[in-house]
Amino acid sequence: MVLSLSGQILLVNETFRSFMLGGVREPIIGADLKAIRLDERAPPLFDALRRVMWDSEPATRGEAVPVETPQGLAYISWKIARIALKPDLTVLVVVGEDVTEMVRMKQESERLAQRYHSLLEALPVGIVVTDFEDNVIMANTKMAEILGVERDEIIGTNFERYVLEEDRPLLRKKTRERSHGRSSTYDIRIRRPEGEIRHLQIRAVPQGPDGGKPSFALAVILDITEQKRARKALEQEQEKLRAIASASIDAIVIVDSHAVVTFWNRAAERMFGIAEADAIGMEIGKLIVPEDRRPVFTERFRNVSRQMEDARVMIEVRLQRANGDVFPAELVAGRVSHGTDMRIVALIRDISGRKIEERRRQQQHKELQLYASILRHDLKNDVSILLANIELARALLDSGRQDEIEEVLSSSETVCNRMANVLRAFGRPSDHKVVDLIEIVRESVNRARKTYKSLQIEVKIPKQSPPMQVIGSTLLPMVIENLIGNAVFHSKSEVKVTITIERTNDTALVRVIDNGPGIPDRIKKHLFEKGISTSGGGMGLYLSREIMRALGGDLKLESSEVGKGSTFLMTVPLIAP
Repeated sequence: MVLSLSGQILLVNETFRSFMLGGVREPIIGADLKAIRLDERAPPLFDALRRVMWDSEPATRGEAVPVETPQGLAYISWKIARIALKPDLTVLVVVGEDVTEMVRMKQESERLAQRYHSLLEALPVGIVVTDFEDNVIMANTKMAEILGVERDEIIGTNFERYVLEEDRPLLRKKTRERSHGRSSTYDIRIRRPEGEIRHLQIRAVPQGPDGGKPSFALAVILDITEQKRARKALEQEQEKLRAIASASIDAIVIVDSHAVVTFWNRAAERMFGIAEADAIGMEIGKLIVPEDRRPVFTERFRNVSRQMEDARVMIEVRLQRANGDVFPAELVAGRVSHGTDMRIVALIRDISGRKIEERRRQQQHKELQLYASILRHDLKNDVSILLANIELARALLDSGRQDEIEEVLSSSETVCNRMANVLRAFGRPSDHKVVDLIEIVRESVNRARKTYKSLQIEVKIPKQSPPMQVIGSTLLPMVIENLIGNAVFHSKSEVKVTITIERTNDTALVRVIDNGPGIPDRIKKHLFEKGISTSGGGMGLYLSREIMRALGGDLKLESSEVGKGSTFLMTVPLIAP
């Protein structure tokens, strides 16, 4: 646009007309600036024109001036110059450039930069941008907080100044790697202004314009000082524990929040038959818990992990050795924490011996109770019968009735035999040691063979049967021998006895099978009552069942058919291996 010094429009080009007037073809040559409302649309441009007109400024310019146009708000950059066309003709030439898109791009870039800055400020980690000489270009407030300085103090400084001298070679090495396009993660130490040393973890990525050659590095920095301290404290505690645990006779095991073993002492190696190197890193449930008990163990582990700090849980569990043996154990567990690091410490004691001792004492107590009961009732009654028979025999001697005297003597003999059986059963002390049931049966069979010469007896045991351990008692062999003796006594032909032994869970099933005459139906339901036998007298089966029940088992007639023999079943409680 060309103007006279009085402000009249002398010339406009099509670009100006389109920009300022929206392409309107109305005549504007000869009109003044107010006719096109330049004073309203672009006050800065209008004021600049007036200064050049009236104040005789040779030239002026404006950058990105807002202008109201028919299309909306726009921005122009302009230059105004006084030009003398003739000695008596001077004009003003206005040259303008539409910079609207450039201004809008700049504004959008500033908005994005502000959003990016807000995002960086909101992050809970330190963010720093450096060149490849470690000069800080940008840093967020968290980074300043980590370094212990104000954010404005960081910009323009060299990051190396904050790093401990002995860690600076590492920083330089990693910076060189980034200048060649390689990312890096490493730990260094810094010294804050007040002298405190902090441990930092740096994760830095090289960056460049549009994926070109790297020109700076963006680093995410974490303050890991507290983690380092917690880890060091945990290592120190574990070292103390290791020294104590190595001398412990009980197994000490430590697992993390995922039940993975992190500590395994020598006693645990001996108890489970698993070396420390093989145990570390393994899930504890799969390592030492029988498969059928793992769901219950897992639930108990969760309960312990939810316990308050310093709370302790004591439970009895059944655990498994490397060779498959299952044994009872007492487990004391507690939860300990170092910062966010949680551990469960468990002390495990093998209580197999204690359980056996408890069983031994219980059995001994039951035997004594049985003995006391028999002494109190059965023997007392038998003595009363003998005394009565003696008085009767004296009376009969005077009368000379020989048949009745023989009957009294026979009754007395039966009573004496019964008393002898009882005294013999309880007369030998039981040592209550842990013994093999199979060996007890074999020894009883050997004694029976020597006693009954015509006896044919066989013992059937499953192949490769493991030992069946029981609490030793002199009463148990007597029950077996009594069943064999009954078979011999009541058989009128060649006696054959078969004894079978099998295991079901924690119980042994011992069957004594004979080819005798069988037991009449009239006697079966009274068979184990006191004073009842297949011959009408005696207390062998009654006493035998009482003994088996005192030992925690039982004795019953499993089957019997007249003329085809009988099968007696003994159930014997076993001790878990």
